[in-house]
Amino acid sequence: SIAHHSGPDRPESLQAIRGIDREIDRIMSAIPRAKRPYRLVVVSDHGQSLGQPFEGRYGQSLEDFVAGAMGENITVRASREAEHNHGLKVLARELGALVGLRPSALDAVGTRLQGLQRRRAEGTDDPDLVVCASGNLAHLYFPISPNRMTSEEIEQHYPGLIAALVGHDAVGVVFVRSGAEGPLVLNRATRLRLDVDQSSDDGPLAPYGPLAGASLRRLDGFNNVGDIVLLSTVDPATEEVISFEDLVGCHGGLGGAQSEPFLLHSNDLDPVDSPLIGAPAVNRQLRHWLGANRDWGYPDEHGQMIGRRSRPTC
Repeated sequence: SIAHHSGPDRPESLQAIRGIDREIDRIMSAIPRAKRPYRLVVVSDHGQSLGQPFEGRYGQSLEDFVAGAMGENITVRASREAEHNHGLKVLARELGALVGLRPSALDAVGTRLQGLQRRRAEGTDDPDLVVCASGNLAHLYFPISPNRMTSEEIEQHYPGLIAALVGHDAVGVVFVRSGAEGPLVLNRATRLRLDVDQSSDDGPLAPYGPLAGASLRRLDGFNNVGDIVLLSTVDPATEEVISFEDLVGCHGGLGGAQSEPFLLHSNDLDPVDSPLIGAPAVNRQLRHWLGANRDWGYPDEHGQMIGRRSRPTC
C-alpha cells in the first residue's frame, strides 16, 4: 500500500521491504531449532511499476473518456474497489482510536465507509459501460450483450469506439476478439492475430515483455474477460506506465517492473525450467517441489543441510 501511493523506489517503500526481510530472517533462524523439517520458498505477490495516473495526466477518468467515445447519454459503472481501498478500515480505526471507540465499533465504521464507497462506484442500475481497472490494465464490458461481444458487434453498436481507443496517447494496445479473425491485438501501427502470428521484437506487444503474448492468450480463454481489454503505454526509457487507477505505483497489467515477480528458493530445489504464467502454474511448481522432496533435511546457520528425516504427512 505504501508503494502504491509513494512509488516503489521511495525510501518509505524500501523501509517496508527491509522490514519484510527481517521477518524472513527470523523464520530462517528458527528453522534449525524446529521439531519438524521446513523448507522456505518466498513467493512475491507481483512487481510494481511506476507511472502517472490517467486522470491526473488527461484531466478525465478512463471511464469518462470511453463513455464520451461511445456517444451521448452513456451511463457508466466503474470498479473502484481496488486493493488500496482496504485503507478505509485502517483510517476508521486510527480516527476511532483518537476518540476512544471500541475495536468492534471501529470495524463497523470501516465497513460502513466501504459500503458507501461501493454504492457510489456502482452508479446506475443498468449501465451502458462497466470499467474494471487494475494498474495499467482495464476491462471494458458492454452489458447490452450477455456474452462477450466481438469487435464487429462493438463497431456496429458503437461506431468508431475501437479506433478512438487505439488512437489515445495513453493506450498501448487494444485487445479484442474478432468473429472473423479471432483474438486481435491492435495499436496505431499494426494488428496482431494472437492465434496465428507470433509476437516479434518490433510487434505491438514488444514493450510488454516476452511473455505478453502467452499471457493474453491465457486471458482470452477466461469466460469473464472484458469485451475490450486495454493496456496502457510503457515508456521505453523509464519503463513507466499510465495507471488507469489513481495510483502512482501499480500492478495488474503488463510492462515495467510489475512484470517481474519471483520465487526465491534454495538452489538444491529443482530449477524452474519454463516461465510460470498464471497462479495455477505457480501452484503446480510448488506442489512439484513438495512431491520431489519427501525427505527434508535441516539447514544449519550457514544454510548447510545437517540431517534428514521423513517429511510429516499431516
